[in-house]
Amino acid sequence: MSERRDGEVRVQPPNFARSGLIYASPLLADGKLYYVSQHNGSYVLAAEPKFKLLAHNTFEDDSSRANASIAAVNGELLLRTDHALYCIANR
Repeated sequence: MSERRDGEVRVQPPNFARSGLIYASPLLADGKLYYVSQHNGSYVLAAEPKFKLLAHNTFEDDSSRANASIAAVNGELLLRTDHALYCIANR
C-alpha cells in the first residue's frame, strides 16, 4: 500500500501472499519494479499507481533461497541465490 502525504491510498495490491518472504530491496528500472522472494522466484510489476503484475519468474533447476536484491548493470540484471549468481540479459 502506498499513501500520499494527504493520506490518500494510491496503490492497494491484491493478495500478494503467494510471494512469500521478501527480504531483498526492490529494484526500480526501465519503468518496472523487480522483487525477489526467498523461495518463490522473482516478480516484475509495472511502476505505476495501479497494481499490475507483469511476470513471475523461477529457475527450474535452482530452488535455493534468494536474499540479495537484484542489481542492474549495463542493461543486465544480476540475481544471486544460495546456489549461483545469474546474469539475465535480453540478447
